[in-house]
Amino acid sequence: MEQALIGQVKQLLQSTGSIIEKHEEIARLKGENFNIFCVLGIEDKEVKLHSRFIAKLLDPKGSHDQKTEFLKMFLEQVVKPLTPDSLPEESKTKVHQEYYIDLKHIDGEKSTGGRIDIFLTDGTRHISIENKIACFADC
Repeated sequence: MEQALIGQVKQLLQSTGSIIEKHEEIARLKGENFNIFCVLGIEDKEVKLHSRFIAKLLDPKGSHDQKTEFLKMFLEQVVKPLTPDSLPEESKTKVHQEYYIDLKHIDGEKSTGGRIDIFLTDGTRHISIENKIACFADC
């Protein structure tokens, strides 16, 4: 019995290794390991670069003059199915960077709060975005 189980585990590990190798090869062929932020050495500039850039694109009042177009494209990926009721009103939508969460009490325990990288709200619905840029390959 144990021998059969050991054989199954070995087969599972070999299959897993093959799957990982296949995914790594696909990522290499598609260029998914290339990260411009890593190449430029700015992958750690989350607050001043990444979050600011994303927040400005998502802001219907942004200088891009695209109103809610970028926000709609984002929501199409996050909210499925996207309906007219799930779209925020342009005039009510606010996009905050480094949005402070105050001290909270959860189940009698104190939480220190913190900051959300990007916080979107129309007063009724809210989306919190924690933004990270990761370098998976040597630049």
